[in-house]
Amino acid sequence: MKSLSFLFIVLSLVTACSHQAKRTDCLEKHGALDIGSGSTKAVAAIVDVCEKKIERILYEDQISLGFSETAEKTDDRGIPSAFLREAVEKIRPLSDRLKALELKSISGVATSAFRTAKNGNEIVASLSRQLNIPIEVISQEAEARLGYWSAVAKRPDVDREQIVVWDIGGGSMQMIAFDEEGTHIFQGEMAAVTFKNQVLRQVLKKDPKKQSSPNPLGPQWSNALALAKTHAEKNLPPYFREKAKTARWMGIGGVLARSIREQVGEKKTYTLTDLKSALVERASFSDQQIGGDFAATDVTNLALVAGYLEVLGLPQLESVSASLGQGWILYRLQNPSMERASASVGLNGTAVELSPTKTGPGIAQARGPHLIRNPQIQTASPKLLVTIGGTGSLPRDFGAFAELASSLGYAVLSLDYPNMTISTVCRENPVPDCFDRFREEVVTGKDSSPHVKVDLANSILNRLRSAVFWAQDQDPRWKAFWKNGDVYWSRVVIAGHSQGSGHAAYLSKMFPFQGVISFAGPQDTWVDGSVGAWVLKSGATSATRYHALLHRDDFFGSAGQIKITQELRRQGSPLNPAKVPPLLIVSEKKGGDPHNFVLFEAFKPEWAELLRVTDPDLGGKP
Repeated sequence: MKSLSFLFIVLSLVTACSHQAKRTDCLEKHGALDIGSGSTKAVAAIVDVCEKKIERILYEDQISLGFSETAEKTDDRGIPSAFLREAVEKIRPLSDRLKALELKSISGVATSAFRTAKNGNEIVASLSRQLNIPIEVISQEAEARLGYWSAVAKRPDVDREQIVVWDIGGGSMQMIAFDEEGTHIFQGEMAAVTFKNQVLRQVLKKDPKKQSSPNPLGPQWSNALALAKTHAEKNLPPYFREKAKTARWMGIGGVLARSIREQVGEKKTYTLTDLKSALVERASFSDQQIGGDFAATDVTNLALVAGYLEVLGLPQLESVSASLGQGWILYRLQNPSMERASASVGLNGTAVELSPTKTGPGIAQARGPHLIRNPQIQTASPKLLVTIGGTGSLPRDFGAFAELASSLGYAVLSLDYPNMTISTVCRENPVPDCFDRFREEVVTGKDSSPHVKVDLANSILNRLRSAVFWAQDQDPRWKAFWKNGDVYWSRVVIAGHSQGSGHAAYLSKMFPFQGVISFAGPQDTWVDGSVGAWVLKSGATSATRYHALLHRDDFFGSAGQIKITQELRRQGSPLNPAKVPPLLIVSEKKGGDPHNFVLFEAFKPEWAELLRVTDPDLGGKP
């Protein structure tokens, strides 16, 4: 099963074709099925494959199909075969309509009900066979990301760091936002069907297995609202409560973009007052008076969303008619081969080129493709080497070192990033925090330095996260380097050359790496010999995990590089010390230019020693 990339999910809106008149060879027709917990949706669209965006929706429809409701009524939370037969017959007209449009591709996603049902994967496999359409069960994290980029595709002009996308379906709730610190996702289980059943049990004291609808809710609407508020108070992360004060919130999915919107008079943007007014009015309605296929959940949806809005303190919510199917079409467009056999990031040790544009929205290729390698041997502990080159370098410049690491059992990611501005531009700059600002912008994308222009998408941190997420999505071996929605930093050895050594060290202040290896750097010293302020800040990586390979005759000055290495150790964390002492190698070997010579194969013995002391099975697991 393939989850979805960091990225993340590749809905890049960066123009790949000319902005001239639309080329007909850029336009293709694609379709998708979104098989949710309470409904199944079909969508077909004309897609601009050059600009990676949906040009026009050709067909869109949905049916009520209660997979979640059915599973909850069984003793083992499985989906009965009889219901499967019924589902196939109901979905078939949607799939037939898609096939009649002569689309280039049709595929599907299945969400919450199939993640939780005892036999969810088997049911989806059977649906896929009978409909003759490839369908995948996606994770809740992937569902959140798909929803986010589906919304952004509908609102391409939004500031992506200033929005939260909130999706409520039949069986799960997601909130997602991106900022300079990374991706923030709330994965909740309260949704249309689950909350309706909670109201039946806790408010009305009814058994959902025997009674499917709470309507008419009557005066119990206030207790349903209180139930939603209690759940929100208990489960909403502080991050999203804070974002309610400043961000633009967009609601998608069957609850927020259809059910609520229809019940508040088709308002595209609605408030807590709108919701409460509709709730009071409609609480007296029976299912027949409410009408439609989703009558049983419509009124409790009002209570659920009103409760969350009130706890968030959110003044209003903008509904956006974006669907997972639309996001899935664009994702599949960038990842046409979904066969697991072709999903590996490459044969053991073989360097595979990965275009940064494939790993996340807005990411451009700066100098050359990322290069990724799988380990050539299996070791006791998973370990990932990330390399960051110097000014004007290419990822392949670390090729020989990366190949050696792979032979010793490391997976390797050699990172492409914007690196055409030299970091020593700050040496004679009168601004006291020039080095700090330079590193901050290149690493995090925060607009800090006048010397570089790097946005969030193209920052080292986002590129690294996106590439690792992509790789773990493609190859199960890389899942060892992804944990709780982020890179598993303590399994990473990060190595940098020249400018890249400073970026690696800057990252080590933020995350607890297994090891940090500096080649010919960093150079963040002023003309008086003092070091950049960021070097003197306390860091997350253990003091014993900083290593360096320098050359005595480096024209940037090895004395400054040694001083920075020593300061990094002094400011390192006292936690998780390594079992072997750190290495500081200052070579006097004769060969090429001393600054770049440390990346030549003449230094293979030194490289092997550096990789040995950073090996988690030798140097101690962090």
